[in-house]
Amino acid sequence: MCIISIGQQTGEIKVQRFVGLVIVLVAIFASATEVLASGKTIGVSWANLNQERWKTDESVLKSHITLAGNKYISSNASGSAEKQKADIELLRLQGAEILIIVPQDPMALLPTVKKLLSEGVSVIAYGTPIEDPGVLFVSFDQTAAGRLLASEMLKARDSGNYALVKGDPGDPSTTFVYDGMMEVLGPKIESGDIKIVAETSTDGWRPENAQKNMETILTANDNKIDAVLSGNDDVASGVIEALQAQGLDGQVPVTGQDGNRDALNRIAKGTQLASLFEDSRILALAASRAANSLAYGTKLEKIEGVEKLMVGREHFETNAILIDPTLITKDNLNVVIDAGWVDKTAVCQGVDDGSVPACKSLDPNPKLPVVDVCFASDRQLQSTNPRPVFSSGRATDLALGFARVSIPKDNHVFGELERPKENRFLMFSFGMQNEDAEKHFVIQSVEILSQDALVARANSILKISKLYKKHVFVFVHGFNVSFDDAIYTAAQISWDLNFDGLPCIYSWPSKAELSLTGYTYDTNSAQQTRSRLARFLQLLANLPEAEHVSIIAHSMGNLALIEALRQLPIPDAASPKPYSEIVLAAPDVDRDNFLSLAELLPKLADGVTLYASSNDKALLASKELAADVPRAGDVPFDGPVVVPRIDTIDASSVSSYIFGLNHSYFAADRSVVSDIGRLIRMRERPPIIRNTTFKVMTKQNGDSYWQFPR
Repeated sequence: MCIISIGQQTGEIKVQRFVGLVIVLVAIFASATEVLASGKTIGVSWANLNQERWKTDESVLKSHITLAGNKYISSNASGSAEKQKADIELLRLQGAEILIIVPQDPMALLPTVKKLLSEGVSVIAYGTPIEDPGVLFVSFDQTAAGRLLASEMLKARDSGNYALVKGDPGDPSTTFVYDGMMEVLGPKIESGDIKIVAETSTDGWRPENAQKNMETILTANDNKIDAVLSGNDDVASGVIEALQAQGLDGQVPVTGQDGNRDALNRIAKGTQLASLFEDSRILALAASRAANSLAYGTKLEKIEGVEKLMVGREHFETNAILIDPTLITKDNLNVVIDAGWVDKTAVCQGVDDGSVPACKSLDPNPKLPVVDVCFASDRQLQSTNPRPVFSSGRATDLALGFARVSIPKDNHVFGELERPKENRFLMFSFGMQNEDAEKHFVIQSVEILSQDALVARANSILKISKLYKKHVFVFVHGFNVSFDDAIYTAAQISWDLNFDGLPCIYSWPSKAELSLTGYTYDTNSAQQTRSRLARFLQLLANLPEAEHVSIIAHSMGNLALIEALRQLPIPDAASPKPYSEIVLAAPDVDRDNFLSLAELLPKLADGVTLYASSNDKALLASKELAADVPRAGDVPFDGPVVVPRIDTIDASSVSSYIFGLNHSYFAADRSVVSDIGRLIRMRERPPIIRNTTFKVMTKQNGDSYWQFPR
């Protein structure tokens, strides 16, 4: 998915507001496929919320359910199947119309679930399937997990005595993992290269049970075990304890799954061969999207990502959303570190420096994190020493590359861009603060690349993206912005959102000067950049690993956007449109010019929304400069601009701050930010569907638009 933000920044206050807007918009776009819910109650029945493993899941589920306008309620069975039955009944009495169940004992719950389904309650089985075709199963692909782990084990031991210490026998996922392993190991077993000398299950997935099982296996086989495939990381920990007692830890390869912190440390130390990174944040996001979709009335089989799956002892067909896990070995431990899943210090504790790639140069005080930002610019290259520096001059070609920015992690406040400020006392200035990487965002390097090299690096980043899978974030700046400031903004957005996709900027030659001369120069620059901006948009949209494109334009950025879109081919009716949503926020575009070009926009995007305000002082100033011709983002006495197939929303009532320019209301006001977020996330229109407080207004000529309540 690709989000393109285009904005205008005029002064420090507007920069901060604009940055805050983009951060919020990109954050909520992470749920772009989620369908707008209708204020229903969604209950979550946890098997055992006392286990630390489920805390992250709960946080994500709760936030996304409530953000969509639904009510979140939950219960904790604390490991008791009987209590879970009672919990579910209580959740139903509390009004739950949709239930997400993390089953303690799926078979024991089956009668309760069948009763729920007969009453019209939608049920989602989370992580473990419940054997009824009416239940939606949301999980990581455990069969794929088994295949990954067995394949990795074969690389380490392609023959010998194998032991299988499986998971809980009552958990269907144990069977899924086993089936995947056998798909890979089967030929080796049939040839006699591999001998399964032991196969046991681990009640409750408890490490102590796994340890006892492994001790028995070692005794029965006189310690002659060459490989152990474990049900998960907790099981692996018990297995490794038993091996350690015999001096075999680190000699006998052991696999697990879940990406537990202790397991990742064991991988770094060499006592565990591999695990699987199953990011519960992604799993919880998928489940919350499904629940919110059901709350809005979407049919189960129509929910995005649903596929058919054979489950259960009788192998019946059910609906499922399956997420691919990521294999983790000592060679790619950086994946879990970079994803923010675990700290580098936890992974590398007790590991010799340099022995594992992810643990190289581990200092007592870890170095500052960095963000790599892709860029394109048609600015003139001013110098290359000590790094490439771009001026406000206009170039005729497009420079491509990557910039690396360090993040002041310990001194950063979410939503702020920490850069050196002017030292002032009363009315006196004492120069600028010194740049300090511990306190400020700092560009560490800028590298210019060929198009092929940029595409190759971009695709490699997108391939490993998880939280923002297949996402490209592109920031195309507006008036009064330098190249460096655009890079800093993109880096800040990426860091604040824990963005693991591809962050990019497009930097056209703004004069970066708050003056009438600067405004005139930037207006012309925004127009002349059209063909190069169009080329870059096409380049990103055609990246093999990028899936969707949405555009957010603010103020003068709308001029650059419309000029660029005019260069692009219009798809035929049978072809998909290249963009998902185009949001025009406070467009600083001549109103008559906009009306003559607006019909183009719906031909290129699934939806187009325009936000306008009568209190926008910056647009009032632009109007005066344009011989009193209204701007497309203004709301004059006869109402805002209304164009067929474009939703116009009057935001005047939420943009009336006395001491503000009211030009960045789309970032400063919660109502507008929430509406834009829901629009992009859920793609629901007309606006009154996603926000029932909107008023439908009618102009004298009969045109209708929407208005935030006063």
